[in-house]
Amino acid sequence: MKCFEKVTRGCAAGVAAAFRAPVGGVLFALEEVTSWWRSQLMWRVFFTSAIVAVVVRGTMGWCKSGNCGHFGSGGFIIWDISDAQEDYSFEELLPMALIGDIGGLLVRAQTLILALKLNVQGLPEWM
Repeated sequence: MKCFEKVTRGCAAGVAAAFRAPVGGVLFALEEVTSWWRSQLMWRVFFTSAIVAVVVRGTMGWCKSGNCGHFGSGGFIIWDISDAQEDYSFEELLPMALIGDIGGLLVRAQTLILALKLNVQGLPEWM
């Protein structure tokens, strides 16, 4: 197994453990970590993320029974959203949409500036 495969599997496992989302770990590894993806690596990453999800689920049950030392009954993962707000009002969604639009425009501007600075030929039509 090559070093980049170990890094990819480790990143996917970390995301899967932190957010309790094994598929999210695989997608994160696919998008952000590796530059050369093959189906064998995808299965290894998915298997690693699935094992992490099972281990975290078991550890969460153990921690909630009070056996986790300084973690206490709050659980193993810091981001516990069991008591979170389930609905949003329109006043909350509109600023979030505007922030997303502004972020998209800034990314596009950064891409254009970088492409012009590096004299990249053959920019896509949408740019």
